[in-house]
Amino acid sequence: MFGLFDYIKIGAGVIVVAVLSGFIAHGLGVRDGKKEASIDALAVTVKHYQDKGRINAEVSVVDAASLCVDYGLSDEELPECMRRVREASAKSGNVSAYPDD
Repeated sequence: MFGLFDYIKIGAGVIVVAVLSGFIAHGLGVRDGKKEASIDALAVTVKHYQDKGRINAEVSVVDAASLCVDYGLSDEELPECMRRVREASAKSGNVSAYPDD
């Protein structure tokens, strides 16, 4: 019925199918991994910008005196700190929503 050569052909066919299936599965896994990694990176970026916006909003409503007090400066250092904060906020170069970027 089946000879030795037929069994060798069947075995080779099974091996070829297994190798091709492995390559396809690997490719699908890599694609899914890249998609998941990009989604995670996007989520981290969105969180970063949300936190940055919240911090910017908090700082913008704080006056110079309370900002300097929050730094924990001594009473002698507060006037100089307030002067520098007011000076920095008055400069035209600090109008960007994200000055550190």
